[in-house]
Amino acid sequence: MLTVSRCVDNRRVDRTLAVVLLVVAAISVVAPEWLMSVTPGCLISRMIGDGACWGCGITRAVVHLVHFRYSAAMAANPLVLVVAPGLAWIVFKFVLRSYRAEQGKRG
Repeated sequence: MLTVSRCVDNRRVDRTLAVVLLVVAAISVVAPEWLMSVTPGCLISRMIGDGACWGCGITRAVVHLVHFRYSAAMAANPLVLVVAPGLAWIVFKFVLRSYRAEQGKRG
């Protein structure tokens, strides 16, 4: 019986996740302005009432930040100042870990 080792399976998942992250990043960079106006609102705030949750507008804020519109990003959600560097750090660590694993496999 042929089995796939856990290490090979993890690398496949890592590569798939990296491709998905790159596609999402590319879409957010080239997304036209009208796309931000037609996206649905937050479901949590609809269920709770008229208030906004802490995550409301974070996607729009990150997209505005990628397009270098800082005031629009802050208007969408001020927590983008915390989320964007954290997201960048997570992506950096993921890429670095994947690179080191690939170098360890070769060496």
